[in-house]
Amino acid sequence: MKIALDIGNVLVAVNTQALGELLKEFGCIKDMEETVSWVECLGGLVNLGVCGFYDALRTHLVVGEAEAGRLTQAWHEMVEMPPEIRQVLEDASQIHKMILASNIGPEHASVVRGDSLFNSFPQFFSYEVGAAKPSRLFFHQLRAEHPGFRGATFIDDREENLAAAAGAGMKTIQFRLDEHPTYAKAAEVLGGFLGIPKR
Repeated sequence: MKIALDIGNVLVAVNTQALGELLKEFGCIKDMEETVSWVECLGGLVNLGVCGFYDALRTHLVVGEAEAGRLTQAWHEMVEMPPEIRQVLEDASQIHKMILASNIGPEHASVVRGDSLFNSFPQFFSYEVGAAKPSRLFFHQLRAEHPGFRGATFIDDREENLAAAAGAGMKTIQFRLDEHPTYAKAAEVLGGFLGIPKR
């Protein structure tokens, strides 16, 4: 089977707590509830390749170099791949042809490319094509650059991305890592979608 996988909230857990605390400390947000919308807004520029995260901080939030450095470090550290999900991905890689297709900026892409498992898959990242999901351009470019994945099953956490993928002729599965009580349960569900037997 051909599988296209999103990364955030599918393969990696996203914890914005430390980033939010720094944003609040530096006066960029009033309360922690603003963190997610702030990450979505500034992350959107980064994911399109308009600028890197550090540059976005310096330009759009007008924070100093030291603050931007600390925020960038927190940005790097807010994502982690649970070992249970890693095992499912390793098992699936033995039986499926897979590609990582994600809205991601250069900083997080460098983290992904530093991981030998992630780096074993073809990668299609929004910042490199200047288009993000759910745009039609993202999926058009995915088909053009990776024709072997036409008609693949696309796994993503967001309904709007899945609708766009379906419009591009892909089968779709919605999976959200944060909807499950434990990483073990999440891995069991993701493994079920991928045809991986329970351990």
